[in-house]
Amino acid sequence: MTTANTDTKPVTGLSQPATPAFTVSFGAGKFGYPGDPVAFNDVNDLADAIEANARVMRFPMNISAEEYARKKERGPWLMRAIDEEHALATDENGTEHWHRRKGSVTVCNFLMFDADKMPKGTYARVKKALPLTSRAMLMYKSTGYGMECKGELEAFRILIQCKPVAADIAEAVTAWMRDNLARQFDGGEWDASCDQPTRIVYLPFMGEPVDAYDGDPLDCAALFTEHGLTLVKKGRDGMTREEQDAALPAFGVFAEFAAWCLDTVNDAKIVKKPDGRVALQMPGQQPEKYSDGEDGGDGWNIYPPSGTYEMAVFHSLHTVNEPSETFGIQDAIGVLAKRYDTKEPAKLYAAALKKRVSKPKTPSVNHTPVSAANSDMTTPGPAPAGVTAPLVEFTFPPSFDWPEDLDDADAPAEDASEAEQAAYAKAREQVRIQRHQHYAARYIYIARGKEVIDRSLSPNVPPLKWDEFKTDRLPEYWIDAKSKPHLYSESWLRSKNRESVHETGFLPGAPRVYFDREDGVQKVNTFYIAPFVQTTAEDRLKDFFWLVERTHPDAKEAGLFYDWLAVTFRYPSLKIPFAHVNISPAYGSGRGRLIKIMSWLLGERNVGITTPADISEDRYHDYMFRRLVTVVEEGDEDANGKRIKIAGVWNDVITSERRMLNLKYGGKYDEHLYNNVFMALNDYSLSISNGDRRIQATTGAAADVADPGPVVWGRVDSLARDHDFRNQLASWLWRRDLSDFDFRAPDKTLPARERLLMNSGTFEEQLAREILESLPCAVVPAAYIGEIVAKFCARSENKDLNQLAVKRAVNKIAALEKVVDYSPEHKAIKCRVFDPKLKRGFADVLRSGFNEIEIARLSRKK
Repeated sequence: MTTANTDTKPVTGLSQPATPAFTVSFGAGKFGYPGDPVAFNDVNDLADAIEANARVMRFPMNISAEEYARKKERGPWLMRAIDEEHALATDENGTEHWHRRKGSVTVCNFLMFDADKMPKGTYARVKKALPLTSRAMLMYKSTGYGMECKGELEAFRILIQCKPVAADIAEAVTAWMRDNLARQFDGGEWDASCDQPTRIVYLPFMGEPVDAYDGDPLDCAALFTEHGLTLVKKGRDGMTREEQDAALPAFGVFAEFAAWCLDTVNDAKIVKKPDGRVALQMPGQQPEKYSDGEDGGDGWNIYPPSGTYEMAVFHSLHTVNEPSETFGIQDAIGVLAKRYDTKEPAKLYAAALKKRVSKPKTPSVNHTPVSAANSDMTTPGPAPAGVTAPLVEFTFPPSFDWPEDLDDADAPAEDASEAEQAAYAKAREQVRIQRHQHYAARYIYIARGKEVIDRSLSPNVPPLKWDEFKTDRLPEYWIDAKSKPHLYSESWLRSKNRESVHETGFLPGAPRVYFDREDGVQKVNTFYIAPFVQTTAEDRLKDFFWLVERTHPDAKEAGLFYDWLAVTFRYPSLKIPFAHVNISPAYGSGRGRLIKIMSWLLGERNVGITTPADISEDRYHDYMFRRLVTVVEEGDEDANGKRIKIAGVWNDVITSERRMLNLKYGGKYDEHLYNNVFMALNDYSLSISNGDRRIQATTGAAADVADPGPVVWGRVDSLARDHDFRNQLASWLWRRDLSDFDFRAPDKTLPARERLLMNSGTFEEQLAREILESLPCAVVPAAYIGEIVAKFCARSENKDLNQLAVKRAVNKIAALEKVVDYSPEHKAIKCRVFDPKLKRGFADVLRSGFNEIEIARLSRKK
């Protein structure tokens, strides 16, 4: 260990009785090993060391996501210091080095937090708040901060010093703090993998400042005990080795390959997934064990062949460093061959490929979609009156089996007869013809943009550019032994059998390829909502109902939200001409989680998220482009810092059925619109008229709404990735009776709407609101309301105010807010109690000897 502080040593127990310090191991590269532990007595020294080790030059802002990942993974990083007694390993050449697998870190003296995809302004907000915590910590911008490939959002990392503590205690406290942080921000992600003691975090760009803050270290052991935390439940340990060996036959011809991985690859194991499937799970490209997430965290899952699909299915779970479109099972085998210096996995996998299909005497192409047609579903609940829009249709994409070539073993011998050789050549020619037919049936060419759609994928998966498609699919053939190889994709492009359309479209209820009568062109439909399994079970809906009741405490308004969501789900082609607006001043109200659940139900690509400022600027419209819901996230001012007035572009967003949309990176499209609007506001900041028909305002969670704690929030968070929950929610919405829901106009009787109108009212009404918010005390003698109104009118710059109208507005708003009148039995004085909780206390004051003059004096106090 490089000693800047030699007091930090692991001992047993919760807190380690040693001098607090930042103790880290530096390293570089995704496959890099950690260096010797280095201890820093002061947070500023660690900040200087990070700046000194940050050697990566700033990337171009318009760098692609793939190039960003490649460059980032070569950069320097730090982690909590490894325990030299538990982290020694030997490579295949016999060279010793430190490793960072699970168990290599036993003691932590700092916690790590990685914030990503955060809304603009979050970094400044957090930076301003950190000094107020009086904790020793540092903060710096991640390399993805503001990058276009990251949506131009913010990303940063925070390291907080703590008293040396056992690694599993630090993990539990980090998870608890991360959950609390996530509730303070609607939007963005706090990376759960940073809970793990062995996690690395990449350093900032060269020259990027690291902000350090002096203070006291956290006492994680005390927090763990005080808040009743429990150790983080580890990921599935899989089965015993005997059980894993017994599961190998499920991998079919790939069993030998799976067995080699179990015997050779560090930490490889077979696990049983919640849906009953088994999977071969490996750490992937990271030289460390998986994360402890429910899907195994970073790493690879290889599933056995299933049904008619005779290939092993490969999932790479670290989607940033191993994007699905660029990293497949062959790449994974290459990593294994390099890491273990052997060609054995490639040989075993190749042998499995040869075995997996017997002689394809009559290769076939399956063009029949597996469908969950509406005819197979129960009748939905009653529709809203007057609805003519069709019900949503659920279909699975069709499957296509690639026609297999004949095995080399089937080739005729050299002394075979001419008839045998001709038969073999004819059989191979038949395979080639069927492969051409496979391309013609499976792919659609899009003239606009020179793109290709794959029918076997979900319709909302973006098409590939021609160059990407051509290089992504490399099957080739030869006309004869002397000819150059030809690509099937290029032959398909020149074929008269190729299906072509003018452009993509988005039309709920239309077939995959349809003719747009208004535009006069053929289009391929990109609309898609995933099918669901109908069920009458509702046990997984309890936490969802709780969340809706929390964000919509009024039962009638909660019912309106359920109806709005059910219409959006069941009738996606129906445009609801008003926005569902939820107004809540509470932090951590739960609306962000409600939005995630809507995205899980409808599909993330069907939900666009924006801000009031972006709408008012009217520059880009990606949030409306081919969406079923546009979410306007918390924000109460337009781009100029003014109150939002529902007019102009706001009318277009809420009510327009067709509009020219300008996409940030995709050009312009004249589009039909199906986006229903959900607005989450913090204040009554919308300016509407009394005749407004575009806003349905509902009252959200109160400012002092109680925090239910991490257990409840954890259950709610799990819903947005729970398939059983989605099946139950979709089934419940499918059955819901919508006959009382008026989809044409908002409910104008709701209290929140009255509040909006008051805030949007005349000068007299606005002054009345100001008076009520500036009263000198909570209990005011009714006789002095007029005097207070007169004083405010006199101070106002508007000399045309009608004082009587102001007083009437005060009384009207007071009645709306349920302000009570109170007259003590033994006093001939009438008071207005603006806080009903003070009623009894004020009566006690009257009985204790206050007279009318003293009350009047009290009412004038500031």
